[in-house]
Amino acid sequence: MDGAVASARGAHVIINSAFEPDDYDKALADVLVAIMPGRAEKIVKRSDLSNPKRAAAKGLPYRLAENGFISNSDDVSVFNSRIDDIARAYLTAFGISAG
Repeated sequence: MDGAVASARGAHVIINSAFEPDDYDKALADVLVAIMPGRAEKIVKRSDLSNPKRAAAKGLPYRLAENGFISNSDDVSVFNSRIDDIARAYLTAFGISAG
């Protein structure tokens, strides 16, 4: 989860600015935002985060999914009450049967 002011909310996916979103990025962002809306952008390109930079340097796709804001009580409540839905969202986005 992300952290900011208490009014900030919603999920999103961060990718390295050198990459375009792939089908996994898009699928994951779509399902997470459906569960936790509130961000202006579903997918955000960043060039200042270490892990995305390291992965990009090796030519590897990397995504950081932020499941809402830990500083927002509504997001925390949704996260806690829908943890199974969120887990299924990850599996589904990557083509794994959730059984």
